[in-house]
Amino acid sequence: MSSLEKLFSPSQWNHKGKSSEEVIQEFIEVTQKSYEEAKKKIIALRDVDYGPNKLDIWGANATDATHVFIYFHGGYWQAGSKADVGPMIDLVVNGAGIPCVSVGYDYATNKSLKEIAAQALTALKFIENRFMNAVFTVSGHSAGAYLAASAVSNLEDPRRIKQVILISGIYELAEFAQTSEGRNIQ
Repeated sequence: MSSLEKLFSPSQWNHKGKSSEEVIQEFIEVTQKSYEEAKKKIIALRDVDYGPNKLDIWGANATDATHVFIYFHGGYWQAGSKADVGPMIDLVVNGAGIPCVSVGYDYATNKSLKEIAAQALTALKFIENRFMNAVFTVSGHSAGAYLAASAVSNLEDPRRIKQVILISGIYELAEFAQTSEGRNIQ
């Protein structure tokens, strides 16, 4: 594995001595388990159509929320889903007491990155219109961090965005294009 491949592979950066495959499998298991647990105990509107794709709204008090947490999943623009928010649902809804919105988007194996970034902006505008009295924390992981940053920076009026939390984001796209994952999505 080249040093550039390693830099863009968070599963390579573990301190437990696990293989990349073991790290990814553990992430998938934790994410799926927490998502299934959340479905059992937290009210949600799932598969809400925002135009180009769907999103999930978690939390009983969602309709009159004054603060909303928005999450864009990672997966190198070619994997993952809005269900990958699993570990954060309980923390945000029950811990912080605010709704959690998880955004789905198309993969770069079918759409251009520019089109996917436009989907993220459409989702953000949709959520702002749905929650007229709310402010927002916008977050994303990996490719989702790029989409979150892109959507927020392209809003005409970002005053309702109170926080942006970007986790392990991919921003150096010219370098990423030189990796196997980058070449896969061109």
